[in-house]
Amino acid sequence: MSLHKKIQCVKLDLNPIIDQMKLYTRELILYFADQLIKSTREMMHRQGDKFDTFKVLKNDNLRNSEDFYNNLYIIEEIRTEQVNVEIFFQNLNHRIYILEEMGVTMPREDITYISYIQDEWTMLQHIASEKKLFLEKAKVIWSHTVKISIEMFSVKIDTFLEKYDQCGLKKVKDDLDLGLILMNEHDNNFTNFMKKKEKLVKEEELFNLKLLNTDRFDSYYSEFQYMKLVYSLYEAQKSDIEKWSKIPWFEIEIEFVREAFGALMLKFKTLPVLAQDTHPAKILANYLKELRQSVPILLQLKNKALKPRHWKEMLDAIGIYFNFDEEILIFGIILKMRTVKHKQIIKKVLCKAIDENSIEQKLKEINERWNTMSLNIEKFSNVILHIEHKLCGVHHVLQILENDQITMHKMMNSYSVEPFLEIVETWQKNLSTVNEVLNKWWYVQQKWIYLSEIYAGKDVLNILPEKAEKFNELNKFYQEVMANANRNSKILEQCLTPNIIYQLSWLEFRLDISQKELNSYITEKRNYFPRFYFISDNDLLFIYGNSNPVVIQEYIIQV
Repeated sequence: MSLHKKIQCVKLDLNPIIDQMKLYTRELILYFADQLIKSTREMMHRQGDKFDTFKVLKNDNLRNSEDFYNNLYIIEEIRTEQVNVEIFFQNLNHRIYILEEMGVTMPREDITYISYIQDEWTMLQHIASEKKLFLEKAKVIWSHTVKISIEMFSVKIDTFLEKYDQCGLKKVKDDLDLGLILMNEHDNNFTNFMKKKEKLVKEEELFNLKLLNTDRFDSYYSEFQYMKLVYSLYEAQKSDIEKWSKIPWFEIEIEFVREAFGALMLKFKTLPVLAQDTHPAKILANYLKELRQSVPILLQLKNKALKPRHWKEMLDAIGIYFNFDEEILIFGIILKMRTVKHKQIIKKVLCKAIDENSIEQKLKEINERWNTMSLNIEKFSNVILHIEHKLCGVHHVLQILENDQITMHKMMNSYSVEPFLEIVETWQKNLSTVNEVLNKWWYVQQKWIYLSEIYAGKDVLNILPEKAEKFNELNKFYQEVMANANRNSKILEQCLTPNIIYQLSWLEFRLDISQKELNSYITEKRNYFPRFYFISDNDLLFIYGNSNPVVIQEYIIQV
């Protein structure tokens, strides 16, 4: 083969490329050969270690039944391993052949070790054959012992399973904590019985017996293992929940709770299908569903309207003792409430708390309004009587007052008023007093203004000097009342002054007397001359109080 190639005017020399490829290929072959030698060496030593466990047969001294059984097991294992060992040696030879084809030779120490384990296997087969003949007679005697062991084991199994049926995990209703305790108690029993069964199965095979029937036990054991998976998951989840339970309730974020409870359910769904069909799994599934369904209720329990008294009422109704004075409300207490189961109790208390919060907020508004609301007092000029101030805007105040009194009445009819009963009753009394005082004050002022217009004229002073003097005394008293109101115009403080209602009542009484005396005088004059009924009281008093006859001319048309 030519190592040169001509392409048109170019001549290629392929020698360097081919040499490099040969070198690379040889390196690759050596690399794989080295890996094959390493894996072959590991395989040989594993098999050699296994042969070492069979060397117990070389010991001819059988001191007890355990030695006897160990010898029988090893003999049986050597018999069953014959095919595997033949395949092993064939595989070993094939590997050596591949290495030779690649031009690589196994290291001398590995070839020596191969020869050693071949000799060991041949010797073990020979010893096993001789020991089998030697122990054949003893096997007949020991087979009777195995039969007795199987019968006793069957009785123990039946007794245990009957007891398990009576007080085992199947009898747990919905208490997973009790089930967890029972599982730990029965786990050792099932494990010990399974070990004993496996030992008897081997002994049956040794003595060619077919007496052991553990179908019922196997069914129970399989079911128990699935339930064990469920309880293991529950134990892990319980540990997580206990960590969360120590967190104060006010630090708990509902979004965190939603994600955490969702993660618990996802872990449950990773269990095998047969495990999910067990009784504890159904209890756990219901518990996890209840946790997820509790999230909206937990969100409601975050309502700021809930006060310690509401929590105490809820916990007492559910049957959980908690001292708010000495302890901090933690998430664990909330979980103990079983919010889904007791949602009606929670809903009732929550509605009550919201109503009470509404009452509390309204009371705050009313308190703030009436503690800041002032009387609207304006300047009022009367040169003769020197009246300086008068009330204004009372109707607006009375409208607000009426609305607040209606609100108080509604509060008193509410089932949620109990915590604020004393406050509401006080406000009812105060607002009623304010209403009475303002109405009387307004009535007195209206009558005052009416009479002041009459007594302010000089004509009245001329014809009724004594009555005018008495009215002037009332005027001074009223000036003091209005001056006090002007200095401190807070409605609540003025209307709740101890003597204000008595002062206004006295003024009302005296003004009524003054008006009656004035009306009596006017009526008397009109009876003398009935045509005076066609003119007003002020005009009539003006006519009688004026000494100038010309003044009456402008009233001639009216009379």
